[in-house]
Amino acid sequence: MTGLFLALGDGKAFYNPCPLSERPFPLFPISYPFGLASWILDSLRFLSFIFLWLFWSDGREEEELANTFFELNATDNLLDGDLNTYTMSVSDSPFVRVQLNASTEIRRLDITLFLETGITYKVSVKQSEYTSMESETCRKFTYSDRLGSKKTVTVTCNPPLQGKWIEIVASGYQDITLKVFEFERFECSDGTYGENCSNICSDGCNKQCDKDTGDCICYRGEKCEERCPGNCLSCDQNDFECKRCVDKWYGVNCELNCSSNCGGNGSCDIKTGNCNVCLTGYFGSKCNQRCSENCDSSNICDQSTGFCQSCKADVECMECKNNLYYGKTCDLTCNTACINKTCDITGYCKEGCEDAYLDAVRSKCGIYHGMDARVINIYKMDTAFLVLVLQLLYILNIPQANTFFQLNATDNLLDGDLNTYTMSVNDSPFVRSQLNASTEIRRLDITLFQETGITYKVSVKQSEYTSMESEICRKFTYSDRLSSKKTVTVTCNPPLQGKWIEIVASGSQDITLKVFEFERFECSDGTYGENCSNICSDGCNKQCDKDTGDCICKNGRWGQFCKQTCPLFCSKNECNSNTGNCYSCTAGYYGLQCDNECSFGCQKSCNMTSGSCLCKPGYYRSNCSLKCSSNCLDGECYQERGICSACNNGSYGDFCDLKCFGDCNYDKCHKGTGICGSCVKEKGEKCEERCPDNCLFCDQNDLECKRCVDKWYGVNCELNCFSNCGGNGSCDIKTGNCNMCLTGYFGSKCNQRCSENCDSSNICDQSTGFCHSCKAGMYGPKCSEYCNSHCRNSTCSSNRPCAFGCEDGWFGSQCNYKCSVAILNCKQCDSKVTQDNVPVCRQCADRWYLSGTNCLNCPENCSFCLSDVECMECKNNLYYGKTCDLTCNTACINKTCDITGYCKEGCEDGKYGGKCDQDCVEHCIIWHNSTNSLECEAGYFGESCQMCLKKC
Repeated sequence: MTGLFLALGDGKAFYNPCPLSERPFPLFPISYPFGLASWILDSLRFLSFIFLWLFWSDGREEEELANTFFELNATDNLLDGDLNTYTMSVSDSPFVRVQLNASTEIRRLDITLFLETGITYKVSVKQSEYTSMESETCRKFTYSDRLGSKKTVTVTCNPPLQGKWIEIVASGYQDITLKVFEFERFECSDGTYGENCSNICSDGCNKQCDKDTGDCICYRGEKCEERCPGNCLSCDQNDFECKRCVDKWYGVNCELNCSSNCGGNGSCDIKTGNCNVCLTGYFGSKCNQRCSENCDSSNICDQSTGFCQSCKADVECMECKNNLYYGKTCDLTCNTACINKTCDITGYCKEGCEDAYLDAVRSKCGIYHGMDARVINIYKMDTAFLVLVLQLLYILNIPQANTFFQLNATDNLLDGDLNTYTMSVNDSPFVRSQLNASTEIRRLDITLFQETGITYKVSVKQSEYTSMESEICRKFTYSDRLSSKKTVTVTCNPPLQGKWIEIVASGSQDITLKVFEFERFECSDGTYGENCSNICSDGCNKQCDKDTGDCICKNGRWGQFCKQTCPLFCSKNECNSNTGNCYSCTAGYYGLQCDNECSFGCQKSCNMTSGSCLCKPGYYRSNCSLKCSSNCLDGECYQERGICSACNNGSYGDFCDLKCFGDCNYDKCHKGTGICGSCVKEKGEKCEERCPDNCLFCDQNDLECKRCVDKWYGVNCELNCFSNCGGNGSCDIKTGNCNMCLTGYFGSKCNQRCSENCDSSNICDQSTGFCHSCKAGMYGPKCSEYCNSHCRNSTCSSNRPCAFGCEDGWFGSQCNYKCSVAILNCKQCDSKVTQDNVPVCRQCADRWYLSGTNCLNCPENCSFCLSDVECMECKNNLYYGKTCDLTCNTACINKTCDITGYCKEGCEDGKYGGKCDQDCVEHCIIWHNSTNSLECEAGYFGESCQMCLKKC
């Protein structure tokens, strides 16, 4: 019983599960009963089916979506929406951790994982990757079923937890295997609440209600009749505390600004003001610290620790993130043919290659091995042509392995050859085959020699040497009279997961168990039905049930086999896969099918059931279909009846349709009565009486002035302000105290002069008389004290520290300590001190040199040196040499020379040369500065001072 596995040109595969004797059409015309023409016709039908498969499969790949609720890290196995990919950890306390792209509030999580008996699992939502706190634990639970199994567990965080990392840790015994397939988070869509999201929020709620209790989170009060504070999106129904703020605000009433470096939309924690996420390049709870300049070009670091996510390109990586990349800087992606798409830093696929790709030899899974080497180069050609090539290879009898398993082709039981076998003779003989990976088995075809009366037990096992009742797939007894070689199909219900397939025979003594082949055939992905002749609907998400064709619908599809599309205005193109009703509507629409348009006056969206909404400014009614009166201030009115919240100047009444009485100040009057709140320059209910002289504005009902002309004050503005009042000479209308003083004065009446030591502008504080700044050399509140004489530029600040540092040789904030007090023989030091309260020396005294932070003695005869081996000047010019260890020539005048030994002042009589070390010839006259030229005594001449001739 052999199936044909066809490798298609784009890397996809189609498997024909029919045995050769049962296929509806053969793959080659040898012995075809209806002739060559019929064979060609059937082959064309076969090719058409292949193209239909390709078309369907391509469409599926384009429309696949990741776990759309998270959409935070689709490259991670744990957030890719695929319940078959997984991340595994083996340890005494293994953990699996996934990073979200942004800090997120988690109320409920669905975790798909393989649960093991007796193991305790702890689920946490964390702000930092490497730290753990008890307060971050969402839930702990222990699995107590007898059999380990793959399950989806729902965990609820109460209270909800905020974090950027989700972590699950297993504990209970040694060498635990933790295998996690997916993290998913689902909650009610906006406008619904309750256990099954079957309840709709009240019409009185503003946009949204609590998704568990249904409590309004919009207005406050029993009937939600009072608005929340200005920047508050939702507040507690029975008190003033906000529960959710507009982005960039926080606090009890959302009255405080979040840090300017908060990222995302600028949002932060409503209670602490801590940023939910930082702008690129910042970290810390308030995002007020900069990431290291050596973080990669995007300058991203961990928000809690400041650790760089990755370093600049010139830094060589030692290990790549999640083993999904390779190269010196982890800039290359592992080959998608690597198992789990993982590799080491060289690109080597450590876990091996996906089916149909070479692994160990080619290392990076680059070569397709489902075909003969002769068609490797044809592999990228036209698909239909490739199918014909594969048929030709089949005609040529090129051997193929058991292509469905491809797990251990060296084993006789998995080599696709029904003539090779494995045999065992015993009272209870067994044959066991190991797969390369743990595999889910639904159905097996076993070819074996069956003996009459013998019972056969087939098991799928996780461990080679242990057997459990739950691992038995099927038992059957052969009852035919004649023993024979047959292929038996066994079905595992439920399906079993394991790495070992075992068959055991029992029933008599010395049984011979001869097994030829283990094979597993089922419909290839995308087909279903008894003969796999049906194609899954293109509306299915990834795959359909291979028996019934039922499937989970793609986003945007619903109905039986997912053949119908969701209504046009469903939010995110999502609807109920059974009814087609939208979960929520695109902004601007409402109704079960989102086929009704919200009123123009609605803010963004309206209630999905009733169409009621929160109105834009200028509209009212439950559905915001009517405009407010044009006389309403800013065109705004209350939503229920359209009553104006305030009137434009000059009008009053509920709808601001009446005119104010009299000459009202700023044209404003009481909204209910029309009476002026204040008059322009009159008094009386209708502003018909004039105010006193010098009075700009007076009380409407008595004689008291409220505002005077500049330079006047008093009940009737009858008194003059003080002459030193500044500005326009104005003062307090009741006390006469100046609002501000003329330059150089202070006091309530501005009758006191500022200190003459205030700076050149002579400005001091109006209340205290303290100088804003002092003249050079002075300090103190009123600049009455002198700065230390050793302050540079004689300048110090108001609390006495020197503003520009110290003169040479002094240090300390007030320059009151000599450098030599702290560092012996130090001539000049920094005015600021180190953490040990010691200044740093910059220059040593004469005959000392700087070594590190200390002054060391120069060589003995040195008066100035750079080190103990290099003098710059010798003591009294009596010595020379690098360390002044040589004495100047005694023939040098005053016995002095420079550091090279050169006699700067010349030589004593009888000597010449740079170092006065050469003797003059007899009869020469020596000048003190003589070096190269000579002068002879009278009667002698020449360089040798020869005697002149007698007649000369």
